[in-house]
Amino acid sequence: MQEFYKVLIVDDEMLIRQGIINYIEWENEGYKIIGEASNGEEAMQLMASDHPHILITDIVMPGMDGIELVKNVKEFYPETEIIVLSSFENFDYVKQTFQNGVADYILKPKLNTEELLQTLNRVTQSQKNHCQSMKHTLQ
Repeated sequence: MQEFYKVLIVDDEMLIRQGIINYIEWENEGYKIIGEASNGEEAMQLMASDHPHILITDIVMPGMDGIELVKNVKEFYPETEIIVLSSFENFDYVKQTFQNGVADYILKPKLNTEELLQTLNRVTQSQKNHCQSMKHTLQ
C-alpha cells in the first residue's frame, strides 16, 4: 500500500480551496488531501485529529488568521511543514511568516500546478532528508 503525504488546505475562500484541491492529481503525485478549513480555528481542530504532514494556508482570514495559525502549528506540531498562499506581496507578512518557520510563500496570482508541485516536492524531500538524518543519529 502506498503511503501518502497528508495535506490540509486552509483558506476562507471556498473557491480557492476547491481550486487547489482540484488543481492537482494529488494521489498520483504522492499526496492526499485529508481536509479543508476556512479559518485557523477549524484548521487547529483538524490538525489535532488528522496530523497532516503539510499545511497549505492563506494569511488573511477571519478569526484566527494565517500568521497566528502558523505560530500555533509550529508550537504544537513542529514537524508539520507549512506553505503560505497569499494575495499580498506585503513584505511584513512574508517576513513574519518566515520568522515563524514556514517552508515557502506563494503568491496566489502566480500560483500554478507546476509551482505548487515543485514546492510540495521540495518540502517533502526536506522532510525525508530530516527523517533519514534523525535515523542515522539514533543508530
